[in-house]
Amino acid sequence: MDKPLHIDFQQMGPSPALETQIREHCAELEQRCQDIIGCTVGVTAMQQAEQHGKRYKVEVRLTLADGEIHSDRADQPPQPHADPYVAIRDSFEAVRWQLDEYAHRSCGDLATEALHHQGLVIELDAAGDGGRIETTDGRQLVFRHHSVLNDAFGALQIGDEVRFAEELGEQGPMATRVQRVGDQHPQR
Repeated sequence: MDKPLHIDFQQMGPSPALETQIREHCAELEQRCQDIIGCTVGVTAMQQAEQHGKRYKVEVRLTLADGEIHSDRADQPPQPHADPYVAIRDSFEAVRWQLDEYAHRSCGDLATEALHHQGLVIELDAAGDGGRIETTDGRQLVFRHHSVLNDAFGALQIGDEVRFAEELGEQGPMATRVQRVGDQHPQR
């Protein structure tokens, strides 16, 4: 990044542990795309009703050579979480899939090559949060709705063949950058 990472803690004091987590996520994004010029992260502690305690909202904004990507999109705004680490993870995941889509548009088929695993969609969460994929070697991996490229989660159906990347999540391996086979160049 050309500009240093900027982290803004709002309605709470600075947290070295949260800052470390944010820096790790930013470093991972830099590995994915060299077009990132800067990154700003806002962490807000929101006081809820006493029975719920604090909730945390994290907003991530990437500045690219030809635009911006941010986690607070109107169609999928970041949701506050009781756990600030979950809020950080989810906001960076929302930015990550947009960055992957950006790389796909910028690099064409080079970005598709990273989607080297294949499998079938075997479950879709009724709440629209994600689903599960059975890999060609018989393993089952979860995926989140914003891990589906090109905003195509709503078009997925059980039985669809998909390509995906595999990453280690907090609860084990998970599918990311999910793309239905045949949708290599879908219209937005």
